Amino acid sequence: MAILLISKSANKDEEIAPPIKDVSSSETMPLTEYSSASEIPAKKDAGQIKVSAAGAYLMDSNEPLYAFRSQKQWPIASVTKLMTTFVSRKLMTETETITMSEEAIAAYGEAGDFKIGERFRVSDLVQAMLLVSSNDAAKALADHYGEEAFVAEMNQAAAGIGMTDTIFADATGLSARNLSTSDDLSKLVRFIWSEDPEIFIITRLRQTRIVDIDGGLSRELDNINFFAGRSNFLGGKTGQIPDSNGNLVSIFNLPDKSSPVIIVVLGAEDRFKETEKILSKL
Repeated sequence: MAILLISKSANKDEEIAPPIKDVSSSETMPLTEYSSASEIPAKKDAGQIKVSAAGAYLMDSNEPLYAFRSQKQWPIASVTKLMTTFVSRKLMTETETITMSEEAIAAYGEAGDFKIGERFRVSDLVQAMLLVSSNDAAKALADHYGEEAFVAEMNQAAAGIGMTDTIFADATGLSARNLSTSDDLSKLVRFIWSEDPEIFIITRLRQTRIVDIDGGLSRELDNINFFAGRSNFLGGKTGQIPDSNGNLVSIFNLPDKSSPVIIVVLGAEDRFKETEKILSKL
């Protein structure tokens, strides 16, 4: 697998949360320090790429082609939900039902338009997390298992994958203490691609419908990822909070490559533009 690292909820931008107060300046580097365009050393015939981001990483057939601050920890925001999804699917059955609690609904944002007392299958909450980055859905899944134990499972999974520079503080990604590196995120993408590829199949959907079990009413969710629906897009996840700026993890299929490429961009003003910029050089 080739991998490159760079980062709409239902009518709401779920990912741009209020400033997080639980992080000291020593825990993350100021965004402004790495916001200017920087050169990424190129290999093969791709030429030089100028990317405006806090970090980026590209791997092709398990060989890094580009690495820019690939070991620098950065708040990954809702990219967290890739691990939240993996752990949820490991610990719960798809048909298991979860009641939306007051605590879950209180999580920042309104993506998914959930109401207190509604009941959904795990599979529906997973789709809400992946397509519209619903914090309510992520919180409900973690609380259903026990939030502290759930986050511990996330960190245990990260350690097992070899994500040595990754820390998860919550399941939503709202906390700026959810830290990782572009190098570690490439490991996560490769692991999920190998162990549970359906997660990425879900992320490429342009829209889906979820159903409240008791009321029987369905609601349509439109994917907030601009790449969703593109023929060469194989999946990915967005993430953004004030401390992180724009993060984006993407997998693409390119006609002249035998395996997919993964692009991760961290801390970009325009995460989709920076991803496209890298794609244009491949």
